[in-house]
Amino acid sequence: MHPLKRPALVPCSASVLMALLILFALTIDARALVYGEDERIDVYMVISLPAYGIFDAPVSLIGTAFVGWNDPGIDFMETELAGISLTGYAEGLGPVRLDGPAPSPGIVSPPEPGPDFPAESFFDVFFQIELPELLPPGGYIYNSAPIHASSWIVQWPPYYETYESDLAVPTPLFDNTGIQVGEVLVWRHDHTPYYPPTAHINAPMDKYSDLLVPIENEIPLVEVTADLITNVPCDVLSATFGWRFAGTGDPFIDFGFDTDDSAPRFSTINEMGTGGGWSAFFDLNNLPPEGAQVEFEVNFEVGWPWHYSIRDTVYCFGDPTFPLPDFWDWPTDSIGYFRPDSLYGIPVLHYEDWIAFRELRVLPLAPAHQRTLTPIDQLGLGTDRDSVSCAPTAGACCLKYWADNGHPEIEHPNGDTSKPKMTPEQIARELQGLMGTNDSTGTTASGIMGGIEDYLDNHGLDGWDVDGWYVDDAEDLAEMFEEFEADSEDVIILLQDTTASGDTIGHAVTMGSKSSSFYEVITEEAYIGCIRHNVDFMDPWGGGSTADNDYPVDYDENGQPATSGYDLGGKSGAAKIFGYIKVSPPEGGGGDGPAMMLPAESDKWITVDTGPGGPPGQPDTLYWSTAGFEGGVYLMEARVQDAGGRMRRAIRLCGVPEYTVDTGEHETPGAGTMLHGSYPNPFNPTATIRFSLSGRMKVTIAVFDISGRLVKRLLADEVRDAGDHAVVWDGRNEAGARAASGVYFCMMKTADGTSGAKLILLR
Repeated sequence: MHPLKRPALVPCSASVLMALLILFALTIDARALVYGEDERIDVYMVISLPAYGIFDAPVSLIGTAFVGWNDPGIDFMETELAGISLTGYAEGLGPVRLDGPAPSPGIVSPPEPGPDFPAESFFDVFFQIELPELLPPGGYIYNSAPIHASSWIVQWPPYYETYESDLAVPTPLFDNTGIQVGEVLVWRHDHTPYYPPTAHINAPMDKYSDLLVPIENEIPLVEVTADLITNVPCDVLSATFGWRFAGTGDPFIDFGFDTDDSAPRFSTINEMGTGGGWSAFFDLNNLPPEGAQVEFEVNFEVGWPWHYSIRDTVYCFGDPTFPLPDFWDWPTDSIGYFRPDSLYGIPVLHYEDWIAFRELRVLPLAPAHQRTLTPIDQLGLGTDRDSVSCAPTAGACCLKYWADNGHPEIEHPNGDTSKPKMTPEQIARELQGLMGTNDSTGTTASGIMGGIEDYLDNHGLDGWDVDGWYVDDAEDLAEMFEEFEADSEDVIILLQDTTASGDTIGHAVTMGSKSSSFYEVITEEAYIGCIRHNVDFMDPWGGGSTADNDYPVDYDENGQPATSGYDLGGKSGAAKIFGYIKVSPPEGGGGDGPAMMLPAESDKWITVDTGPGGPPGQPDTLYWSTAGFEGGVYLMEARVQDAGGRMRRAIRLCGVPEYTVDTGEHETPGAGTMLHGSYPNPFNPTATIRFSLSGRMKVTIAVFDISGRLVKRLLADEVRDAGDHAVVWDGRNEAGARAASGVYFCMMKTADGTSGAKLILLR
């Protein structure tokens, strides 16, 4: 764990004993918002009072204010540090207030011969401080001589610049009677852009479509969530959720009202508690049985320091008839084990009244995939939010990857490539504001996504897709790997761990590489299929790169994926992978407005079977012949399409063994009962079908066409001994006529079960 880093205090005398930290809330002076450019400044100030008998320790003031800029001139640029108003409370001091009684002018003066950067910039800062517990009523402390804070800037406006006073020349402080009572030891202010509060609403949609996903199968409720993201502290009074049919323009109908936010946050030093997120449940029975396109809205009522409403909307498709297909009798926490050169029947269940067609596809996950990432240290950003800035730093690493790979405007102010590049740390600092990163807790997952979206918009990049999903099991992990391998996406992993003290903390890292493999283990009882994953990532703790970490992925007692050997709590163990965020350029799909039926997707999916849909509520069998497929890890997807052309999907994780591990604790088992396929395949005119039996038993083998009709019985309850066998099909049907060219399925039934193989007849 890294402690909260703060700048060192420079004492001016032996009487300086300690620093007292006062955290301030923000108020805004209207004078700060009258210029064309506005930005936030984070003020850090240390004053010494003990030498004058007021307080026996230096006082550290930290707070936030705004600065307004006028338009740049030809020869110089005038600035104004206006509206400094910091208020707060400190133990032992009571309420404290710092105000700027008058605008504090500043000058940007370029070096000769003209107004080019870099340029010297400075502010002459005036202020007054009220200490009601220490001073008489109406008393205050002020500076009559300005604090001269200067910096060299390289862009306009001078975002991300730090202005500091000369430490060797303390500025005297006077009380309102004109008596000197103290001096300013340190003045520093850091500039960041001002980000108005924005609302972000999220609806749980199927990963590759806009179809709403209920909280549980056969429970017609969806949880709609929202966040208010801002780098300005404000008081949210409520979040109201509404819905309407898309495209109608009708008023929104309220369906939820939330005053208690509950979204988890990600912080490297504080407990991952609640705060920052709002939600409501929408009943899909509000929609017609055939479903409909809907639009959701969230309306935030914001109180202090302003009072106004902030809204956001999202489009999606709702269907109350549970339209998502499902794999019949294949639990979601089970990993499919498919032997080489075999055919398997996969029952798929769907619920729609009418299905145009059904399809079974597989996606081979790459054995290894790697990207080169820029290491960024969250502890090197130079702000008081260092210890909670893992999410902005991970986001900056992700954006830096895209800046280096075809999108250079990402790393230039406002997307203007004529301006000097921003450093990765400056990108992270901008993301801190846009994500609403709080200096005591961190940020929410929705805040991360919204911050990255706003950053891209601010840099002139529209249509990017930023989405996130939870990781609950091995399948979710495999889908995360699929996103990482896709040509136009990048992945930020969200981790969670419990410290030795029992606190749950979070962390965000940028995925750099992964490897996957599938193998089988022979035991005395059975063959067991096993998956092995390793991940690398850019770790913001110290800026670690993907070259110095490689962590196996294991699973905890609940089946939750976890990074074995990497933990957040300072003890040995593992950090849970409980979510991820992907960032995709426009060619990866997405964008504003109503969601499309299916966005662009990876072209690596392989269709292994397709056919017309059957009756709703009954399983249809689709087939996968593993002949010709290399060993490795696969995603298997069943898709169905309804009469309206909308695609729905179900997905499972599976594998074909790449190698075998023999435990050596048993005798090698004899031949198992299995249909091994045919030779040759495709064939004409005959095919030899090989099979093996684990013992003496009855065997039935028959050939069917793709519609499920019987073509030819090859064996009918014939008794065969244990071992390997073969039977020949001459390509004719039961009537002796030649079968047409096409795809056929050979199914074997024994006391041990049923297996199958795909046959292709080419005349």
